[in-house]
Amino acid sequence: MSKARREVERALETYSPSLRSATVMTTSELVENAIKYGEEVPSLLSIHLRLKADSERIFIEVANGVVTVERVRHLKSRLDEIAGSDDKEALYMSRIRALLEDPSERGGLGLYRIGFEGGFDMNYTFVDSVVTVTAVRGVHEHGML
Repeated sequence: MSKARREVERALETYSPSLRSATVMTTSELVENAIKYGEEVPSLLSIHLRLKADSERIFIEVANGVVTVERVRHLKSRLDEIAGSDDKEALYMSRIRALLEDPSERGGLGLYRIGFEGGFDMNYTFVDSVVTVTAVRGVHEHGML
């Protein structure tokens, strides 16, 4: 994980510190999710990370195998909720409260953090037992970082 953070920092050294920080955080959250929830499948034996940056946008793509379709449904539900929210801060704070109120609740905070603090929009594809989450942010947009 620290290698991915260092590589992103290095790749974006000409961008603003706040954009680098948001991109490093987003990459870390997505890679952490891929490690925690990913599974080895014949079409993808390990996690795949791709970063693309130009003068307009930052693209982060993280792919991992998924055997259980229910995990993909859960991911879709979270991403749809984030994408449909006009108040990503309220959504993030609501998720924090839910986790504090019910310790048996697990995960999901990272995706809300990406939407709120990172300012990235996310979507996903699911093909051949591989889920790919793509996070995109304009270079001149600013999130909380």
